[in-house]
Amino acid sequence: MTPAKLHASFYSSISSFFTPPRVAYLLILTCGILLFLRYPGNPASYRNNLPGDFAVYVKAWEWCKAGQNPYMLELRHLSPFKYSPGVLWLIGKLPENPSHAWFFFSTLCIASLMGALVTGASYRSWRRVGLLLVGFFLSWKGILETLDYGQLELLILGVAVGAAALVRRYPVYAGFLAGTLPWFKLPWVVLGWPLLLACRDKKRRMMISGYLLAYFIWGAAIPSLAFGPERAKILFQTWIEVLRNQPHELYFSDINQSVWVTLERWMGSRPELAIGLGCVLMGWVLVRLSVRVKECLKFQYARGVFSWVAPWLILIQLLNPLSWRWGSALIVGVPFAFSWPSEGWGGRGIATFYRLILLVIVAILWLLQLNPVVQSLGFHHWSELHSYGVVTGYWVALLLLCL
Repeated sequence: MTPAKLHASFYSSISSFFTPPRVAYLLILTCGILLFLRYPGNPASYRNNLPGDFAVYVKAWEWCKAGQNPYMLELRHLSPFKYSPGVLWLIGKLPENPSHAWFFFSTLCIASLMGALVTGASYRSWRRVGLLLVGFFLSWKGILETLDYGQLELLILGVAVGAAALVRRYPVYAGFLAGTLPWFKLPWVVLGWPLLLACRDKKRRMMISGYLLAYFIWGAAIPSLAFGPERAKILFQTWIEVLRNQPHELYFSDINQSVWVTLERWMGSRPELAIGLGCVLMGWVLVRLSVRVKECLKFQYARGVFSWVAPWLILIQLLNPLSWRWGSALIVGVPFAFSWPSEGWGGRGIATFYRLILLVIVAILWLLQLNPVVQSLGFHHWSELHSYGVVTGYWVALLLLCL
């Protein structure tokens, strides 16, 4: 065999091995390994101090084991624990040693992220591998901050994408997963609507049954069995009181990037106008996304569930009255949902121009979340721009790219 034929054979074997799906899964695996080495695989980073929010979960369970109520008003200044009693029981299933608990929890979060990426999209072309890379770039800061603080967004991402992937074939399981999420964070009740739209007409009752079953299990069965009926009732009542009586300053802290709070900051002393404008904007987006679910499901198996569920993950972040910047971890699948001019926009030239403007805005807002960039503009840290709604604008621009 001549050298030319040997080279041709070598390149042919390489190209046949490095197919788009294999490269995509290799990227996902690499991402998981890097995150593992930085967090659970690096004991020096958490041996003495656990991530702040995760330490709250551990402390809440310690109080619960000691017979105290982690939701009581006198403990609230020490423990802003806001998850349901069912989730409190779930935290108690982590290893007793706090360091081991963080290792297990953070590993589970990383596995949940990887599972969502594998389940949420198909990678049959190099273009879709490129979209995966774009998703990593867009969400990487949010992913790191989720793990830095010990938050739950990566677990929520995995459960939400899993529910979306199951809704057509196994609606009961999809409904159960979707019905579980509000017991972690109440605004995730919104996810039930697109799943109901995505479910086949004859199977919607099954999906609703699974949803209601999750409410019964997490709201009544698990707390009653774990804590006893009387104590479960007290825990549930005090949990509701904690949610109803959150400090006013918490809503208006700069780190909160909810669309309602951001609009009120921009409107100044006109909160009624801010709420009205937010209702109009979010109502229009809700209608557009509802219509889009049916359109995208025609190509579900070719494009994956990110194509229709990813925008809803952003919308829920925007609707949440308390929405923190690490919610950007949930936008990892958004590039797969981008609506390109050839997919139904009237007037290709106008649509292309509109999308280019949005892409420029996304790029600028992404850069404004990097410390070297904001320091060159005279700021000390990128968090100083929170009060201007940089992260909110970032989410809104990405959402508009999906419509």
